[in-house]
Amino acid sequence: MDKLHRFARRVGLGFRPDEKLPSNPVQWIESQLNQPREFLGIASLSDPSSIQEWPAKYSFDIRQRYEMGFAYRKQINKHENNASLNAAEIRQRLRLWAQENLPTRHDETRFFHRAIYASDQIRQRLLYFWANHFFVSLGITDRGMLIADYLERALETQLDGSFRDLLWNVTTSPAMTNYLDNIRSSGEKSDNVKWARQNKRQAGLNDNLARELLELHTVTPEFGYTEDEIRLVAKILAGWGMDVSNEGDDVKRMTRPDFAHPHLKHMAEKGKIKVFEMALGSQFGTNEKALPRLIDFLANHPLTIRHLSTKLCQHFISDTPANSDIEVVQKAWVDSDGDLIAIHKAVLTRTWQRIDETVKFQWPLTWFLQAVRSTGASVIQGWDDVHTESSLRYEAKARQITREIGQGFWLSDLQPNGFSQRSEDWMSPAHIERRLKLASMIANYGNPQMRPVQLASTLGISPSVEEAIVSATPETGWVILLCSPEMLEV
Repeated sequence: MDKLHRFARRVGLGFRPDEKLPSNPVQWIESQLNQPREFLGIASLSDPSSIQEWPAKYSFDIRQRYEMGFAYRKQINKHENNASLNAAEIRQRLRLWAQENLPTRHDETRFFHRAIYASDQIRQRLLYFWANHFFVSLGITDRGMLIADYLERALETQLDGSFRDLLWNVTTSPAMTNYLDNIRSSGEKSDNVKWARQNKRQAGLNDNLARELLELHTVTPEFGYTEDEIRLVAKILAGWGMDVSNEGDDVKRMTRPDFAHPHLKHMAEKGKIKVFEMALGSQFGTNEKALPRLIDFLANHPLTIRHLSTKLCQHFISDTPANSDIEVVQKAWVDSDGDLIAIHKAVLTRTWQRIDETVKFQWPLTWFLQAVRSTGASVIQGWDDVHTESSLRYEAKARQITREIGQGFWLSDLQPNGFSQRSEDWMSPAHIERRLKLASMIANYGNPQMRPVQLASTLGISPSVEEAIVSATPETGWVILLCSPEMLEV
């Protein structure tokens, strides 16, 4: 039984006290991979036992998010043009307006709720992996509104499909094209550059997205691409994206959540582009037909397959997976032509086979979610609490908990390589101190649904740790258990 619990925490988020444990781990993997996603939560911490579906009024499509972003920009212009306000007053008014009107606080709360209350835990862990691989960092204001759309639509809707289509979704998504400044990139032969030259303005290529597409997302520098080839890829990408700060005609005409075409066509490169021995171009004189062929090439390249197979094994099996582990995932990738369900099943099954031989030090995010979930605690504000935060204790706010964890998808100004998968990067005294503080929060405010010794016996905690728990107060016992070696490393 403790092996099953260890496996669930290695590849998922652990079992809630009221969950029925599966009898067959391999069948459980399959059922989890095919399980529809769930969005469950609570309306308020005043009634944490009432778990419900998230209300539709706090679920927004991409069109609604852009419209709210434009409204926020209008607020900025309104206050900046008010000569009676100083800079501090402007920031305060914008903060309050954003808190009341932008969906990011609900988005982040919904993310925590789903992890704690829903049962599709393996699907969520796979989402975390891919969100970290295809990392974006947009903060919590107008651009930050794109993150929930990115996680739920660009990434998660494709977890049942192919890696090629996942790569396509991510590369053309509003979140990625905003984060890596592709919305500021103009092809050298584009209408925008021609106009800029005539009007003595600056416009040109931005190669951020092109560079990360090659270096981080697919073939890696082992491919041996050149700086010139990065610029050629940047030309293919120019024109893709929608600018969240500019209420342009393309967005106004948008009647469905669709980003699979270039919206900034005046910035697109014209003519043929030859890169990686492919001559890519388009009818209409732009690069609209070039990007799909480039994505096909990169998604199916052997170096991409090796890179991602290795990274999946590092995430779930070991920091230093054996070649035999990587080869199992590579074979599933090639045999299935990049089918993500087959790839995920291969790495998860291999993890079960190797669970007694390997260990992984937990990410702060997954450790915290598992701690809350396994104890049955209630520590995150409900959706009705979000706009009444002044009456909530500090620890209940999703935003502050994310900052305390030091890991999350709504943090600002982070690099596109995402959070480290190496255990040693999370073992510093500062990181351990944060976990002690969070464990104390769960113990003192979360109202765990059992005694710490009960969970310890279920998880197969060592006798020395169990003895320390028994001799301590319940609150201290929870801190000892949640920060024990068996909970930090699984």
